[in-house]
Amino acid sequence: MVDRMKIALAFGLALVGCGGSEATPINTDAAIDVLLDTATVDVAMDDAATVDASDARSAVPPPVRYGHAAAYLGANMIVFGGSDNANVFDDTWSWDGNAWSHLFLSPPPQRYYHAVATDSAKGELVMFGGHSSVKSAGAGQPTTTAMADTWVFNGSNWAQRLTVSAPSPRLGHRMAYDAKRARVVLFGGNGNDGKPLADTWTWDGNTWTPAMPVKSPPARSHHAMVYDSVHEVVVLTGGYGGGGPLVFDDTWSWDGTNWTPVTPMTIPPKRTSAAIGFDGARAMTFGGWGGPPVAYLADAWLFDGTNWAAGPMTQPTTRILESMAYDPARKVTTLFGGWDEPGNKLFNETWEWSGSAWTQR
Repeated sequence: MVDRMKIALAFGLALVGCGGSEATPINTDAAIDVLLDTATVDVAMDDAATVDASDARSAVPPPVRYGHAAAYLGANMIVFGGSDNANVFDDTWSWDGNAWSHLFLSPPPQRYYHAVATDSAKGELVMFGGHSSVKSAGAGQPTTTAMADTWVFNGSNWAQRLTVSAPSPRLGHRMAYDAKRARVVLFGGNGNDGKPLADTWTWDGNTWTPAMPVKSPPARSHHAMVYDSVHEVVVLTGGYGGGGPLVFDDTWSWDGTNWTPVTPMTIPPKRTSAAIGFDGARAMTFGGWGGPPVAYLADAWLFDGTNWAAGPMTQPTTRILESMAYDPARKVTTLFGGWDEPGNKLFNETWEWSGSAWTQR
């Protein structure tokens, strides 16, 4: 049969090696077809097996990337967009717990640093904003290509939702679905002027509404945000403030009306561009950048609604801007991708957190 590992490796390396200063959408289908046509190496442990193009394609993970967004829709984790520093992607991928599938759809425009959340009441994934150019728009840097469009994915197709009101163009914002109140919650991000934002918006499936909390977290981007189904609040932690402080180590909760600062006895080191997920009992944040002189992190921290505790020592390697999402059916949290910037290494690894240990898939 076709050596799937060689296909994945060749595909990933080919994309990492792409040059150019402008964003280029990737025709992943054509690229994989070329690789399949030229792959001739058999896998010794499965000599009797045969495979067709669609089977091999489902075994190939997405190309390496960071700044993508992921959320579970039903039994599958959906990944959209991201960048590999040479290209910005507009592809949609699905992970079913065993294999990746590239979904060949009419996609939204290419982007990274966007946000997604699963609207369980509507049975669809909601995506907002992001950055469309491969040219850097790091935290605090002005840009002209931040986006303000809303898209939904129902498992079969993407569709744009045109709304009367919406959050301003932004990147590096975060979203989470507040199941108790049946609302997607959006907070923060960077605007086109490069300055961090401190506004809160909610999406009811049809309309964006600005929230008017009495108290809010300080303005920030590239923070981490997840819904805590045990305590029925949205948890926000960390992020980039651009100055005073540069990087945050605080924790906040959203109850549908107001933000409340949480004062745990133990707090993780400050960080931005980390991933966060909820494992059915606790929030978990992993990796990120701690700001000078801490640099890049490869630690996991668990939050039980009151206090943070250090996670397991054996885990994925250092990375930023990866994604994490919880699979309620299989009761695992799935991590994908990311970027080890000091090591100049991009990832397309898939890891799962069982609640007690990490496993690379």
